[in-house]
Formats: sequence, C-alpha cells, structure tokens
Amino acid sequence: MTTDMFAASTELKKRYLERKFKEFDSYDPTQVDLPWAQQMGHQIKGNAATFDFPALEPLGAQLEIAAKNNEVEVVLRLLSAIKLECLRYQSEIDKS
Repeated sequence: MTTDMFAASTELKKRYLERKFKEFDSYDPTQVDLPWAQQMGHQIKGNAATFDFPALEPLGAQLEIAAKNNEVEVVLRLLSAIKLECLRYQSEIDKS
C-alpha cells in the first residue's frame, strides 16, 4: 500500500479550505475568543497531515499554545499567518 491511497482528494482539500475561510470570515478580531482560537489551532494541527498542508501543522500547534497561554497578540498574528497559508494552498490547488 502507498500513502497516496490515503491522500485527500483535491475536492476534499477545496472543501476543507472553504470551511476554514468561512470560520475566519465569521471571526471578529476585535472580540478575541481564546477558546475558539485554541480549538481552531488544535483542529488545524490535526488536519494538516490529512489534507497534505504541512505548513499549517506547526502554525496550528503554535495557535493552540498561544490561545491556551492567553497571548492575544500572538493569536491574532498566527490567525493571519494561517489564513495566508490557506490562501496559498488554495492558489496551488486552483493552478493544478
């Protein structure tokens, strides 16, 4: 068996990114929700390998820790970085 058998399809990757964009769009950065950010970080960290988005795994882990430690400015910076990575992955998928 190869790992390709377990790789997420392009359609699943697109849907995952669409869901993340909706979550980002519904988030109000003026009302920092640390439990939400911690959960988001945990989910991203866990889903990164499944969807073959390796750059998201460490960002998700950092977000989870920053939210847990009440580091609001770090959380906001990481959320921006994660959104940019999602946009980059979306662009790569659109080009393929």
